[in-house]
Amino acid sequence: MKNLFIKKIFSILKIQRLYGPNISVSCMRGFTLVELLVSVGILVFVLMAVLGLFVEMLHLNNMSREMTLATSHAQHILEDIRSSSGVIINQIDNYEWDFDTDEKFAQKGLLRIKNEIIEVNYDDTQTPMPLTVSVTWEAQNGREYSLTFVTMDTGV
Repeated sequence: MKNLFIKKIFSILKIQRLYGPNISVSCMRGFTLVELLVSVGILVFVLMAVLGLFVEMLHLNNMSREMTLATSHAQHILEDIRSSSGVIINQIDNYEWDFDTDEKFAQKGLLRIKNEIIEVNYDDTQTPMPLTVSVTWEAQNGREYSLTFVTMDTGV
């Protein structure tokens, strides 16, 4: 500790010898106000850019979550149609895909998306029959999104 103090005094004396006796110790340390303002400005600019990226990542994460849930719901319905071989395909409209309440989603082990609508359409005039499941929902930003899945059902 004593050696550090002595080195400090010698460095101050050396600076005074180089720059003259009128230089004070306070002038030898720290930053000027202009340097501080420039560095704070750069820091604010960088932090705002990072904050903007963070907000965008949160938005994309939520969109990805909603698309995954919508895909899961459509896949659940298509698997339900395939597994219920006793159900006549013309009776799809009467089958239980009435997911209009959170309780009905929870009974199936699914999470609901805001304002989600699930539609099942088919064309029984064609063989194999095209079967379409559309999932439409409203995202947090207020925009409406939709995913549509089409498969061909042979009835086997």
